[in-house]
Amino acid sequence: MLKQKILRTNYFFFYRGLYRISSPSATLFDVWRSIVLENASMEAVMFCKDVSDRTEGDFEPSHHIDKKIKACCLHLKNACNYKVQDNSETSFMQKYLLPYLNEIYMVNSQKNSVCAMVDGVEESGNFPDWKLGYKKSKNKSLFIFFVEVKRPGQTSKYQAEDDYVKLTKEMKDSLDEQIELGFDSPFSFGLLVEELKKKGYMPRMIKKFSLMQEVEDAVNIPAMVETLVFVKEKMASIDKMFRDRSRAKPLVKFMKPSFHTEFK
Repeated sequence: MLKQKILRTNYFFFYRGLYRISSPSATLFDVWRSIVLENASMEAVMFCKDVSDRTEGDFEPSHHIDKKIKACCLHLKNACNYKVQDNSETSFMQKYLLPYLNEIYMVNSQKNSVCAMVDGVEESGNFPDWKLGYKKSKNKSLFIFFVEVKRPGQTSKYQAEDDYVKLTKEMKDSLDEQIELGFDSPFSFGLLVEELKKKGYMPRMIKKFSLMQEVEDAVNIPAMVETLVFVKEKMASIDKMFRDRSRAKPLVKFMKPSFHTEFK
């Protein structure tokens, strides 16, 4: 009898200045169409397929995305040999998600970048599972990228909103903070990990893909790496945004408060 696999999907979202569209004739469709993710090479894709097929194969990557794909693939291939504790969200992240995040954001990390795994409620009332941002000063950071994870079949009795609502609020709070800082083109990112059957289709969703649970899932790695590299490259512009920010804060007038859900 074949072992049933629990498929999981990552929903990748990109908030980009939804308070204002720079060109009067532009539409939201134009904004999303302008987002282009750099693709992996065919050699990298075929390497992942060889791993998935359990056949011997190797290649020497020269492109930065291909290097990340190979590193993630080899790490996750070994990680498939152990199981995680069912009731531990941290263990789940450590096996299925952190290999990507560590390889792409921690190895040769960008100047002033900062990340955090959050284990408690923040001042805003939100508590993302993982977040990445820019260190503004010794004690202050601006977070841009947020990750929410829910293990298969798990629900929380202690939160009033589901992870999708939490994620979009975290992204909006980041935009608000950037506007208060005087950024002219604020942006934020979100990664939602849920069961495949819970489809969170929204106009702002950019990409959908599956995590690697078994060796046969290695073919899913390139799409994940391409997306996370896109985040890293976009965040490289934050330093310039700080230098070019406006004291007039022209977007403040477009800000709206988030709806607060009472927990009952």
